[in-house]
Amino acid sequence: MPNGGEGVGANASAIDVAGVFCGRLMQTLEDAKKHLSDNSAAGALARGKVISLAADYDHAIVCFEEAIALDKDLTEATARLALTQVKAGQPEAALRSAMKLAAQQPKFMIQELMSNERISAMTILGEALLANGRINDAVAAYKTAREISDKDSYAAGRLAQLLVATGNASEATKLAGQFSVNPRSCFRDLNAVMPLGQKNAALLPAIKVESLVANIARCMPGRPILSDGAPRVAPLVWGDDRWCMDLPEKPAQ
Repeated sequence: MPNGGEGVGANASAIDVAGVFCGRLMQTLEDAKKHLSDNSAAGALARGKVISLAADYDHAIVCFEEAIALDKDLTEATARLALTQVKAGQPEAALRSAMKLAAQQPKFMIQELMSNERISAMTILGEALLANGRINDAVAAYKTAREISDKDSYAAGRLAQLLVATGNASEATKLAGQFSVNPRSCFRDLNAVMPLGQKNAALLPAIKVESLVANIARCMPGRPILSDGAPRVAPLVWGDDRWCMDLPEKPAQ
């Protein structure tokens, strides 16, 4: 780790994050390559993963649906389908997929394609409920997700956001430290003031439910995530400081 000099801390942090993304990305691609050309459920799932990395959500959805058609018990395909449908701006379809997943295997955990993050079926359900404006149901889903895995920092962050947005700031402060390890920009501001909130919940920032719903695809698990306020995705070939490229504000429909 380098030391000394202006801005080194920020650079070191970016190097760490990029290193984690790169390592996980390479593993995802290696695993997908084994089945990429297979005419099977595993092959369709692999193709969906690779296409998801390019944020081509419409084609990824087709692949995940194909995988499910070939093997209805392929739980990972249903989980990735639900997440991708939210990113593609298909909240109703996402909720159908997520409810099916949660009903069958609520404790199913999915490994993120670009990081070491793992989330449960209940977190995915929470995202789909939030995308449909069902706030109280989303809160319940995130709480259940935390019961399933206390390492699900994404569920903790989302839960804290919604608790603040619904006037339950005091309850949100109990989650302090439980999502501080999550690098998403959508959690960064709330993380920074959690110590103040523990002293006085009224000092937590105002969060609007409408804003959380409108920006869900820019925060949720998977690519893209926010980097310095802009949605970005890591390309597959660049090895220099262009490791991120800007994405459109909204994914292509």
